Amino acid sequence: MFVGRRMKRDLVTVPPGAALEEAARLLKAHRIHHLPVVDGERLLGIVTDTDLRNETLRAAGAPRTVGEVMTRDVVTLSPGDTIDDAMLILSRQRFGALPVLDGERLVGIVAKADVLVALLETLDLRDYTWSTSVAPVSA
Repeated sequence: MFVGRRMKRDLVTVPPGAALEEAARLLKAHRIHHLPVVDGERLLGIVTDTDLRNETLRAAGAPRTVGEVMTRDVVTLSPGDTIDDAMLILSRQRFGALPVLDGERLVGIVAKADVLVALLETLDLRDYTWSTSVAPVSA
């Protein structure tokens, strides 16, 4: 199974000059955790909800832009990479999502949840319901 079949294509992105508050608003409004930073269709970096939270704790007054806090050295996939590749990278690197590039053009993003759904389908567990004997974990 290929990443191109599982990636999200309807992307929410932000330019590098956007304020951190704008990025935080987009993340919250779209209920996502990873925001590709782009110039047109070219990926420049990625900013996460954790990046914004850490920057908020660290910030001392001066407003900052997404371009100042984004991760620039981004690990990416191509649509022809396999879900197995994505699973290994997400697991080993402890990433939550990976941008998908076709050449230099950002065409999608694949998150841990996308990989998990693909795995469940491969194992034919989509419609599986656990038995009532499974007790919830209590704190």
